[in-house]
Amino acid sequence: MASSSEELTEGQRLDAGIMEIDPNNDEQVSAKFQEFKKHFDRNYADSAEEEKRLKIFKDNLIKIQKLNSNPEDTATYGLNDFADKSPEEMRMRCGLRRPNQ
Repeated sequence: MASSSEELTEGQRLDAGIMEIDPNNDEQVSAKFQEFKKHFDRNYADSAEEEKRLKIFKDNLIKIQKLNSNPEDTATYGLNDFADKSPEEMRMRCGLRRPNQ
């Protein structure tokens, strides 16, 4: 974390407090999702799409928390512009495989 004299980067501000979020607390998850949407200028087609993206975001938040909790892993994981993408979407994006093949 930056000292009081340093400015936090956009990513550091977005990641602030992610380890303290209780994934079972819908209010906390929703607040962080709203922050994520604002940060990455996300707008979804309808409420069904937004609900789907919120669930994916929550799943990814849980993965990030688990990875950051591993004392043997020296990396620090955080939210990025893919936090509302499913593993399947990421595999397609990376060209690893197409769905249902």
